[in-house]
Amino acid sequence: MKSIFGQQIQADGVAQITLFFFCENLRENQKDSNSGADHQSDIF
Repeated sequence: MKSIFGQQIQADGVAQITLFFFCENLRENQKDSNSGADHQSDIF
């Protein structure tokens, strides 16, 4: 049971990190397209 639970935590962590980098890339792309779009990144 413990190993299954540990694997679940690891999978959740990977998903969160992936989501974090995805949002960061999205923010960088928004900044490149127009420099005044800094507030839009607050949605994420």
